[in-house]
Amino acid sequence: MMALATMVSNAQNFGTKAWSDNLSTMEVPANFLRSTPVTVDNEGNAIVTGRYDMDFTFNNDVARGTDADNFIAKYDKSGKKLWAVAVQAENTITAITTDSEGNVYVAGNFAQTVNVTDVKGKTETITGMADKTSGACFIAKYNKNGELQMVKTVLPEADQSVITDDILWAQQEPSFHVNKIVAANGKLYLSATYKEICKIGDLTLSGKFVNSEGWMLADAPSASVISLDAEALDNAKELVTLSAKEKMTAESIYGPEDINFTVDGTVIYVGLVAKGKEMTLKTVKGEENISLAYEAGAQEHAFVLAKINGNDVTTKVYNTQAAEASFSWNYMDEMVCKNGKLYVAGTFNEANPFDNTVTFNKNCDIYVAALNANDLSKSWVAASGFDEGETNKTAEVVTGMAVNGDNVIVTGWAETTDDHVVSTPLTFTVDANGHITQGEETLVTAMATNGTNVLTESDKDGVYIYTYYTNTSETGIKQLVKAEGISRQGDVLSFAKAADINVYAVNGTCVKAEKNATSISLEGLAKGVYVVKAGDKSVKVAK
Repeated sequence: MMALATMVSNAQNFGTKAWSDNLSTMEVPANFLRSTPVTVDNEGNAIVTGRYDMDFTFNNDVARGTDADNFIAKYDKSGKKLWAVAVQAENTITAITTDSEGNVYVAGNFAQTVNVTDVKGKTETITGMADKTSGACFIAKYNKNGELQMVKTVLPEADQSVITDDILWAQQEPSFHVNKIVAANGKLYLSATYKEICKIGDLTLSGKFVNSEGWMLADAPSASVISLDAEALDNAKELVTLSAKEKMTAESIYGPEDINFTVDGTVIYVGLVAKGKEMTLKTVKGEENISLAYEAGAQEHAFVLAKINGNDVTTKVYNTQAAEASFSWNYMDEMVCKNGKLYVAGTFNEANPFDNTVTFNKNCDIYVAALNANDLSKSWVAASGFDEGETNKTAEVVTGMAVNGDNVIVTGWAETTDDHVVSTPLTFTVDANGHITQGEETLVTAMATNGTNVLTESDKDGVYIYTYYTNTSETGIKQLVKAEGISRQGDVLSFAKAADINVYAVNGTCVKAEKNATSISLEGLAKGVYVVKAGDKSVKVAK
């Protein structure tokens, strides 16, 4: 019967839907900020972030400062609003996490003067760089009740040592941008891309440069994973850095295009996207040279992995052949380590570095890769194969990944690249063998899970929509193959036209049947995977 089923596209159910809330914080829809970070703590509380441009009430009142204010708000696991705080003036929250005690950490970028507030009216004012650009970084720590504990800043500086009489023009853009934070082992781990000189306590990171034709200087990005002591956000340690090998390279920008990481117990896994001729991967073990092809417009990309367990470091480089590309959509957007596998999700627009036989459709594809957590070897790679639209004007984007059992679910969308308008919401489910299927067109702009509960964020007409699911460890990621004329509500499957409906177990045994019916219930059946056939319609479902 499995061979007879028409496998179309999988929709997802993250578990039992517990609650949903629409949060309206914008008077001017044009000020809305999409895909803002969310997290779920170990008690199941949901912490969300977003942009607001008006006074609003979230159990407590949150006052407007400017049109670029951002909020941090906390729901309990039943959906009750607990508290909200604000980071006022021009800023962007880029990452959020919690620790075992419920403390909340947020990181972001800011310009000029910003007020970081808490539930008791306490305000800490931080000031950015003298040129008022948004390259400065802040990290704020709140306790579980929304009381501000501390704020640390990173204020990048221009590297004056590279300016000489021979340099006629220089484009210096000091910046420190955090894209992910994780609290574990008494540490706050963060991944960041940076340019120029960035000082974090006693740790100094020095950027690299491109010296074109010996007189024109531009910043070359570097990327690092750093640890801080979570208690006081101090004692910064450099764990991994990828950068150009030389301080000033020639002609081309060498180094990282993206960075991500995840923590599993005491082990840190780092993933980087690299391009350029000569790069250096620096770890706690030492330095390793990485060389890639970069000739006449054809460039080679690599996915670089590092596994760090104390002073024990394992690295692995996955390459592609050099190829001409007008745009690079090679990213590592999500990383999760679970059940002995390191799962990576992102996009690519060349032969996939993890597996060069995996190719993309049209402009780029979403991919999911499963690697062996022990030695970083590849198990499988799956690509979406989705046709997102007009060449070089559209792209696929990853917004979240969840792993439940042997199933991986990835959310995102296809968008126009010039204005980032969403054209098609995307959901893909990948099974234990790397088989990928497309799901319902349900918009998920951000997602978080603590292993038991899942929180998704979406939006409509400038309103944030949060949906919370429980019992994911019991129900797993339920799957329903999407097909015209078929819908599901709980255990009931409904069909547009009446037909004889049969439910088959995976061994081909018919376990339930209805004659000339438009619906059938899976109630009473054991948990597992079934094929439901009604006339010429077949769907694969999980109960």
